[in-house]
Amino acid sequence: MTIRYLEIFVEVCKQMNMSKAAQSLMISQSSVSQAVAALEKEYGTILFERLNHSLYLTKAGEQMLYLSSQVLKSVSQMEKTMKLGNTVPTLNIGVCTTIGSCLLHPLLAWVPNKLTTAGFWRRNYCMHSWIWQLFRRRMPPHI
Repeated sequence: MTIRYLEIFVEVCKQMNMSKAAQSLMISQSSVSQAVAALEKEYGTILFERLNHSLYLTKAGEQMLYLSSQVLKSVSQMEKTMKLGNTVPTLNIGVCTTIGSCLLHPLLAWVPNKLTTAGFWRRNYCMHSWIWQLFRRRMPPHI
C-alpha cells in the first residue's frame, strides 16, 4: 500500500466511477483499476461491488474510505507542518541559569501557546554550556 493508492481509492469513492477518477487524477483507467485491485489483494477484502458498470462501496470499503481519509489528512498536516517549521522565524534568548529560571520564565509566561507552536523557544543554559554552544556555532550570539 502506498499513499498514492489511498489517494486513488478516495478519488474513486468520490467519483464512484474509475474512468472519471482516472480523468480527475490525470492517470490511466488501468492504473486506477490496478491500485484498487492491489488494495483489495493486500487486505484480502472487496472494497467495491461492481454491478451494471456501477460501483458500490462495501462495508469494508466504507471503513477503508474513513481510515484512508484520516491518513491523508494526517499526511497533509505533516507536510504543512514540516514545510512551515523550516520557515518560521525563531526568537532565541540566551541567558544564564539564574536569570532564566528566576526572571525569564515568569516574564515570558504570558506568551500565548500560538507563539510557542510558531517557533518561540525558551531554553536555559548555564554560562559554561552557553559559551560552548556559541563556540560550536550551534547558537547565534545574543546581546
